[in-house]
Amino acid sequence: QMDELETYEGRRNTRPLTLPILIERKTRLILAARSAPIRPSGTKPKRRLKAIQGDEQRFGRRPSRSKAVVRHVLRTGANLCQDLQSVLLETDEKATYPGLARSVFGDRLIHLQTSSKLPRKTWNPLFPINHTEAVLRDLTGRLRRESWLVSKRRWYLNSHLQIYLAFRNLVQPRFNRDDQTPAQLAGWVPRRLRPWQVLSWRQDFGRRSGYPLSIVGKPWAEALEATGSCHNTGRRQFRGTTSQGVARTARPRHWRERRAASQS
Repeated sequence: QMDELETYEGRRNTRPLTLPILIERKTRLILAARSAPIRPSGTKPKRRLKAIQGDEQRFGRRPSRSKAVVRHVLRTGANLCQDLQSVLLETDEKATYPGLARSVFGDRLIHLQTSSKLPRKTWNPLFPINHTEAVLRDLTGRLRRESWLVSKRRWYLNSHLQIYLAFRNLVQPRFNRDDQTPAQLAGWVPRRLRPWQVLSWRQDFGRRSGYPLSIVGKPWAEALEATGSCHNTGRRQFRGTTSQGVARTARPRHWRERRAASQS
């Protein structure tokens, strides 16, 4: 499912943003989310018109990149389901969606559209994406309405969204009653990650970074060498003895114990 929510950067009445979100309906896995500028819309009283004209004199005419960012989000989802013979996409009835979706997914697309004017109840076919957007606004201060936590630049909002996606998909359970995360239910990871494991993964460190699925903080290269592959490994290889018979080492000690051991 995909939908767009609207927010803003810096100034509410002159610098709106669109934020398309793509999820997997059953697992609630968020596949992609990214913001982009759009033109101001809605009623424009004299005060707002004056503010818009002032912004255009300072920064130029504000572009509308809604189509480009929706295409980018759909392509991200298409790259994750290249092996599927058919793809079911559910959206609202925005006129640009059918053409964009067809250009990305091709003939394997099955596109179902639902009116956005229907009540946002649990029986609504778009309830999963609507609920995801509501939770996103609640947990992400930058997206709350009438808040001074709003992003001054959309680049910071996009960076914040990536942090939220990692937390939502890898750490937080799908629902309060669940024990598994969306990434577990989708088969991406064998178990639920802890916050420190997600935060210890440094992409700029490359293969020297800690491996996210290692509970002992092994580097990326060492974990791959021990398990053979980051994709074809089971739960046992990360939680206990590996398939090659390598025993799991002890958990990292407290920092005071490590410092005392290094000084002795």
